[in-house]
This record gives sequence, structure tokens and C-alpha cells, in this order.
Amino acid sequence: MKTILKGFHVAINQFTSIHIGLLHNGKSGFIVKFTDSCAYEIDPENQDDWNKLCGQSWGFFPLIKQYRMHYNSSRFGWRYNTTTDCIEVAAYYYVNGQRFYENDPSKILSIPRDTEKGGFNEVYLGIIPLVSSQSVIYTYCFDFKIDSFGIEFNGNGIQKLSQHNQNIPNVNGFSAIIYFGGQDKAPHTIKIGIKIV
Repeated sequence: MKTILKGFHVAINQFTSIHIGLLHNGKSGFIVKFTDSCAYEIDPENQDDWNKLCGQSWGFFPLIKQYRMHYNSSRFGWRYNTTTDCIEVAAYYYVNGQRFYENDPSKILSIPRDTEKGGFNEVYLGIIPLVSSQSVIYTYCFDFKIDSFGIEFNGNGIQKLSQHNQNIPNVNGFSAIIYFGGQDKAPHTIKIGIKIV
């Protein structure tokens, strides 16, 4: 469980990690569980701002511009919708230093509350680089299980959140860390369960 303390942007118990394309072809999967603490209200002008959730950069060398997290990366953002009482997740990405968000409502995943277990429904978020076509696909799936053989999906809830043209210099890189904001800092302590798979 990652913890963002009240008044901070970054979770106190997280670290970035390196992913090596030779081991998994650049694919990244994240299982995310938003707790009840992820429901928040901030300045109405900023309520619709996206918080950073997870993702990856394309390349190992942060001192080289093309390999920085804010130059070439594929990521997910999240926010709390006070009207629907749902967590929303969308794709965003940096291409040659320019940031893009998927703000089309059909490309925004709405995660309802889990009335049996508390918090919000658990989701799987995946990044799949298609290096030959220089594209990345984002998917999610509500209905999955994990065992010693990996992740198994039953096909319910799979949706493509984004496919974009991106010059991927290298399928190696760094995983992105959780960051609250936007401009606002966490209005109270927020806990998010996240596991890289």
C-alpha cells in the first residue's frame, strides 16, 4: 500500500524500478486498488486535474533528454469524481517532451466502489509497446485472477484506453511513481494499493 501523507505530493514508501525489455518486451502490468481514502475534495477549479498513478519511461538514461520520464513515457492518471463517486483513470503520455491526455469520455475508465470489500473495484492496467508500429496500447480489465501461472482474464471489462504514435527509443526504462497533483497537495492521507506484475 502506497501512502501519500496530507500536505504532500509523493508517496513516502515508493521507489522507481528499472524494467528491461529483453525480459518482458517492455510490457508493464499494474494491479491497482484504490481505498476509500482516494475519495477527496479540493479547490473546485482543480478537482478535475489528473494525479499521476503509474507507467513507464522508454530508455535507461535520465541524463539524456530522450530517455527522461517527461520526454518519452506512457502512463496512467487518476482522479476522484465527486458527482459519480467513482475513481476515473485515463491514459496520458509524453512524446518528444510534449504531454498528451486522453480526455475523450469514452477513453476514461470509471471505477465504482466495491460494496463488499470496501474501497473501489480492483483494476488491472497494462502497457503494451508495439515497437514496430511505434504505438502503445493501454487496457484494463475488472475481472481477473492471479495464480502461479500469471494473470488470467475472463474477457469482461477489457477496453482500449489509448493507442498513440510514439517514437520509442528503447523498451528498457524506469517505472513511474505515484504523485498527487496537479497543483494541489493531498488534502488528507491517501492510500493506494499498487503491484507491478
